[in-house]
Amino acid sequence: MKIADTVSKLSKKLVSPDGKRYRAILLSDTKKIAARYGMKLREVEIAALEEEIIPEHYQRNIGTIGLEGQSDLLSSRVAVIGAGGLGGTVFEILARYGVGRITIADFDRFEESNLNRQLLSNCKNIKMKKVASAVKRGKQINPAVEVTTYSQRLTKSNAHKAIEGADVVADCLGGLPDRFIVEEAAKRLKVPMVHTALSGFKGQLTTIFPEDEGLKLIYGPPDELPKWGSEASLGTPPSMVVHMASLQAHEIIKVLLGLAESFRNMLLMVDLNEVKIRQFQLRSGSPR
Repeated sequence: MKIADTVSKLSKKLVSPDGKRYRAILLSDTKKIAARYGMKLREVEIAALEEEIIPEHYQRNIGTIGLEGQSDLLSSRVAVIGAGGLGGTVFEILARYGVGRITIADFDRFEESNLNRQLLSNCKNIKMKKVASAVKRGKQINPAVEVTTYSQRLTKSNAHKAIEGADVVADCLGGLPDRFIVEEAAKRLKVPMVHTALSGFKGQLTTIFPEDEGLKLIYGPPDELPKWGSEASLGTPPSMVVHMASLQAHEIIKVLLGLAESFRNMLLMVDLNEVKIRQFQLRSGSPR
């Protein structure tokens, strides 16, 4: 029996909240099919979508991104650089969306000061490697997502290893110089990068394509930067982390699926305390 026939046989007829009927397959059944045919779980889900059968845990995605969009996400790879407050939350959102392959890079371990904002941290995993927690969390929320890790400190000579094969890079780092290292690697590999940073109740986001000037239009020359920005003194409150991570994750989905115009050569500035969002054109010779 062909896999399409097996998927069809195990599918169920369900009704969506708006009263429309659709064919779905449950996660327990896709696991059985994967084991039977020696396939990866995400491959079974892609096969189901090709037959217009919705893996039930994506049902609430389909109304906005469609069957083809969901299949495209399952075929995509995103490199999340940094597994702290931003990175952990971006990772969770992308996994729930069904981005099929995620590389998460971080050399650090959790400490108690992370508990206020880092989704992957909890009172029981202090001192645990952040990337190990990401793997565990990924299996819990979406076992179809293939999570790979890179746990070395990023340098100019190795940053490309965490990015190779990615369709989009998520800059979720804290320090300023390291962001330029990742940007340089992403440009060399011709991969777009979504940059996000926050400090206190303010945050920013931009999307950088390989041919763009990128971060130097925001920060100036990298050799003149301090290691940390104002977040070292203002901190990173959890409400702001979640807000900016949501914007960053959605920007990544936009780039992957071409849903709408990205914030390329634009800087999105957010002030959560004042509830203000502004956009600025990034131009040569005018770093912020």
